[in-house]
Amino acid sequence: MNFIFFCLWALGVFFYGGGGAGRAPPPHAEADVTGLVLSSTHLGFGRPKGEPLLPRYAARLDRLETKGVDAEFGLERAKRSTPKGTSHEVVRFLADIAQDIRVEGIRDGGRMSQEADNAHVGQIASLPVLILSGGKDRIISRDMHDALVAAFPRAQQVVFPDAGHASYAEFPRHFNAQIKEFALNATK
Repeated sequence: MNFIFFCLWALGVFFYGGGGAGRAPPPHAEADVTGLVLSSTHLGFGRPKGEPLLPRYAARLDRLETKGVDAEFGLERAKRSTPKGTSHEVVRFLADIAQDIRVEGIRDGGRMSQEADNAHVGQIASLPVLILSGGKDRIISRDMHDALVAAFPRAQQVVFPDAGHASYAEFPRHFNAQIKEFALNATK
């Protein structure tokens, strides 16, 4: 049986929703993985272990430790990750997710992302890769997306021009259609 492995965040470290970071092997690790789908992610920053957290993580951590997580925090995060004009329903959905964040998720996830250097992973991965990116993503820069695409010789990038960081929520039908098409082609 063939599987497509889907990862939303940093390569090599698999995260499951709401900033709850953790390491886990791909599901059915003994099976043939025939494709990889990456969305709103990057290769890592490759910073030395133990260095102070980058401002992008330290500021969030400071905010959580001083004011805690509340509706205001969730709304700030949701608005930061979406372009102007995003529907209230999508912003509210993302705000609800952001309100579930924990200090450990930002601290540990930020540390893993900051210290990861996965530029070499693409050279050893011979499988097809679908990279889904938002054209208006303010979290993952265009340069970071370009580096991710360049790292995988068999990468196919789909950019949702009007999406921010959460294209899965902003354009779910298009997002899911791309994954379905990729999965059908990758398992042939």
